[in-house]
Amino acid sequence: MYDMNDLFNSRDVVGCKLNQIIGSHKYTKSNVCTGAGISRPTLDKLLNGEVTNKTNFEKHISKLLAFLSLTPSELMGGIANPFTDSKTLRDALHLDLQQLSQRCGLSIDELQKIEYFQTGFGTNANVTRAKQALKSIKGLETRKYKPE
Repeated sequence: MYDMNDLFNSRDVVGCKLNQIIGSHKYTKSNVCTGAGISRPTLDKLLNGEVTNKTNFEKHISKLLAFLSLTPSELMGGIANPFTDSKTLRDALHLDLQQLSQRCGLSIDELQKIEYFQTGFGTNANVTRAKQALKSIKGLETRKYKPE
């Protein structure tokens, strides 16, 4: 079972799951904000895992969960996290593990753990680093990359 502390410690994963739930219900961000009673900037920060104050996180995530009729455990269960799929990222960028490792600063071992997150080998810290790596190499898919 998950509690608010678990959700706070997994903010990036929570943001991914909220994005997926909002999308699957075909809600607009405006509808969610109105229904949950939170501002659009706050929703964006929650979806991006950028709320760093635990009290604020718990206050706003509680409102969102109430609006979506979810418990913390229901939120965390059964939805794939797109940031754990480094293989999809590698394929899209036409990079092998070695190239991606050099480019984003994660070891090959860490990247492999991220790919196997669903089986319990990865950690939330790796997901966070993968998300940061994704941001740092944004746009590479449109360039011809040649390893140095």
